[in-house]
Amino acid sequence: MPTITWSNDKVETAHSWEALLDLVMSTGWVTFEDEDEFRTTMQKRAWRWSHTRISIDGDAADLFAEFERANLIVICDCKQYPAAGKTV
Repeated sequence: MPTITWSNDKVETAHSWEALLDLVMSTGWVTFEDEDEFRTTMQKRAWRWSHTRISIDGDAADLFAEFERANLIVICDCKQYPAAGKTV
């Protein structure tokens, strides 16, 4: 189960990377029109917050790996956080 921790210590988990992407898009502080808008917004945030250019073209797992590379999230070991956050 993919589990991530945001910089504000919020932990979110889901049964797949795609489900986690849907969860993150629906529980954020902004309502996004579609996934493309979310990806573009997060790409801009990665640049503003960490001066890291990220690729937004991959699948959900690749996207979260890019978020981690830009220090927007930490991908957690699901064994360490078995009941973390909200599960989808």
